[in-house]
Amino acid sequence: MKYFLTILFCCTLLSCGFGQGQVKPTNYGGKAEFKRLFREQIQYPKEALSAGKEGVVDLVFVVDTNGTTRDLKVWRSDDPAFEAEAKRLFKKLLWNPGFYGDMPYAFEHTLHFRFTVDGYKRMCKKRGYASRPLPELPVDSTNIVHNEDKITIAPRPLVNDSVVVLSRYISKNLAYPPLAFKHSISGVAILYFVVEPDGLVTNIRPKKHLGAGCTEEASRLLQTLSWTPGIKDGQLVRTAMTITMNFRLPNERDVEASHQPNDY
Repeated sequence: MKYFLTILFCCTLLSCGFGQGQVKPTNYGGKAEFKRLFREQIQYPKEALSAGKEGVVDLVFVVDTNGTTRDLKVWRSDDPAFEAEAKRLFKKLLWNPGFYGDMPYAFEHTLHFRFTVDGYKRMCKKRGYASRPLPELPVDSTNIVHNEDKITIAPRPLVNDSVVVLSRYISKNLAYPPLAFKHSISGVAILYFVVEPDGLVTNIRPKKHLGAGCTEEASRLLQTLSWTPGIKDGQLVRTAMTITMNFRLPNERDVEASHQPNDY
């Protein structure tokens, strides 16, 4: 399938003479999470959609030594509306810094976006919405990610618009990874994630990895949930959260799950 959005990566170390021993910066959750965020959050510009217009946007930016981004520039833009949407989506990404050896270094990245009408329509059909309705509250425009313990009302997990008990939902829907079961692997997987103002989850990143497919299964289950958005000072905000999933073999205990305020 040709997706409506193509993302290409180009990364350059901003220090002359270095080429080996590099660890390039990555967005939280890597390329798969990067693409998932865009597929779920994309809002095709209305006028371009009505006119059947398609186009490309190339963004260039620097991922600094602390993971923040700076010096965002437009290398190519076929339409101002596509450019605005590419920038809006880009600002939702969180980044891990790059390294040369043990030292963090600033890297320059290039992202390439291709917008196609047919691909966007297929994606809307698959995800079940063109745009998600929001509660009747203003949305914080700063794009700041707030810790769960610093907001007025914390997000709550939803399934089919109904609040669920997280541990029960996980126990009922988790598929214990066959490889983990075969090798009797159990333990704890911890995931960081952001609940957006529309209740969708982005920037899923393992904080504690559990092998043999357990972390991947935890991420899959987290992606099946939507949430009531966090509220701070009467506004819908982006909220950083952490979920812990305890993988217990049948001869131990049932799988448990909990979430706790993020400590970033």
